[in-house]
Parts: sequence; structure tokens; C-alpha cells
Amino acid sequence: MKKENLCPMILFFLTRTTHIHSVLILEDSTTFFSLPANTEDTIALYLYNHVIDRTPQLRRIEIIFNYEEDLNERASIGHSRTEEYAVHGKRLVKLKHDME
Repeated sequence: MKKENLCPMILFFLTRTTHIHSVLILEDSTTFFSLPANTEDTIALYLYNHVIDRTPQLRRIEIIFNYEEDLNERASIGHSRTEEYAVHGKRLVKLKHDME
């Protein structure tokens, strides 16, 4: 039996000093599906509180949780959660998205 690494891989991208993209790649479905609903809000608030003073031109934060499940050697299915936040002066505003 293959032992899986259960730690998420976390990637942060600072684009043109105005956007932060945080991609968290999870290795197991249990972790992905058990994430609390406000996890993205907590991460965005933490980034906002610790980055905004160093990067005053920050305008947008995007948090993405991603999990890809291999069904067989030719097929896989992906699951993701994405939230976007805009920085307006000293406020962090969660952007609404249409559900498809």
C-alpha cells in the first residue's frame, strides 16, 4: 500500500504587486471535503493583515483549494473551491460569484 503525503502544498503568487493568488493543493479527499466553510475567509484575512502594510498597492486576494482524484491511469476528476477578495482602502471585501 502506498503511503500518501497528507500535507497540503501551498503556493503563493504575487502578481504585479497588486494580486495575491494562494493555491492549496490537497492530497486527500477527506481533508478537502472536511474544510470548514469559512477557511478561505480566515486565510484571506490573515494575508491581508500581514501583507497590506508591506504592499499598500495590493488590490485582490484569491484563495483556491484544489484536490485531484485519479480514477485510473487515464482519468481523473478535479474538485476546487475558489474565493476572491478585493481590497478597498483599509477594508477587505469578499466578492460574490455566480454559481454555475
